[in-house]
Amino acid sequence: MKLCIIFPPGYFQYPIRSGGSTGSYYIIDALRDKIDITIIFTYKKKDAHHVEEIKRIWDDVELIGFLDDKWMRFIGSMFRGMPSFNESYMCFFNKIIQENRFDIVQTEFYPSLHYIYSLNPAVKTVFIHHEIRYIRNERGHKGNRSLIDEYNLKKGKQEELTALNQYSSVVALSEIDRNILANDGVRVPIYNSPSLVSSQNTFKEEYRFSNKIVFLATGAHQPNREGLIWFMDKIWDKVFERCPLVEFHVIGKWNRKIVRKYKTARFLGFIKDFSTALEGAIMVVPILTGSGIRIKILDGINCGCPIVSTSVGIEGLEFQNDVDCIIEDDEMLFVERLCSLIKNEEKQKQLRINAKRTLDRQYSSEDLINKRLKVYYDILELNVAAMSSSPEE
Repeated sequence: MKLCIIFPPGYFQYPIRSGGSTGSYYIIDALRDKIDITIIFTYKKKDAHHVEEIKRIWDDVELIGFLDDKWMRFIGSMFRGMPSFNESYMCFFNKIIQENRFDIVQTEFYPSLHYIYSLNPAVKTVFIHHEIRYIRNERGHKGNRSLIDEYNLKKGKQEELTALNQYSSVVALSEIDRNILANDGVRVPIYNSPSLVSSQNTFKEEYRFSNKIVFLATGAHQPNREGLIWFMDKIWDKVFERCPLVEFHVIGKWNRKIVRKYKTARFLGFIKDFSTALEGAIMVVPILTGSGIRIKILDGINCGCPIVSTSVGIEGLEFQNDVDCIIEDDEMLFVERLCSLIKNEEKQKQLRINAKRTLDRQYSSEDLINKRLKVYYDILELNVAAMSSSPEE
């Protein structure tokens, strides 16, 4: 089987810098010895050494990069008739598709959704829907909505659903998202196939809280920005008043404006191996909008962190409130329950052990890999028994 994966600009990242990229990286890493994979992506000149590094790691994957040249994009915008960056990139990957006989062409992440309109309709296609954008937009417009808000929300929703129906199949990352798409009008086959986390087990039986509260997120994602602002403005000061020895660490890349505004938080920036930074920490997931699943939660559990999340943050994952994690949306109760957990060593140990058991049971790498393989074989209408065949066959 020959699979071609097309990433939108900036979404194929190595080293891994976001939750979505984490999920994509590890599922590709697990599949590359089972099927023939070609990846088409963009990169910047400053990241050329990272491209060479991942080519060495994935020597059995064909990696085809398109140089994201800012100067060419500027020229294209200045002179009418010259192709813009997106047009150039679409011409680039379509030429590659035409020159190869791929069994399936896969696009990932919302910015690549509408690439389907440029692809040959005879090609089998699948879209990996990491986050339903119209759900994220609707959740972000709480309270009174203007006429233009309603117009944009309805228009965006219909455009998203229409584009999804042009694919051969759609993959959602949770059963919740799969049901939403089916109920809202996606008529092509929809599969529930979560992404993977690292198979490296950093969970340690011994645990001692090290007075760290950690948020693992990048500022480029709007729900992460919204969640950090909510936590800092509504939660953190109250927690610090009651637990003055505790520090709040933010792992991931954030802009200087946010870093300067919230001086009581420690912004650690991008960390290639964050398992050490998560050791002995409690992870908070203060996400208020969005859909899909938060890979950061699976990473946190794999590293042994007790989790305190909002209901949106934990949505789509099979973890129970007060058994595997703490789930709370009310501001004052979020403060109360986080402070209570900080002071309760037995509760910390109970949550992390239960969550790890659920993770191992519900999200084993073998099961998730087989789920994704079944999607591909269903699209090609091949027997599941073919899953045991080698890539050459």
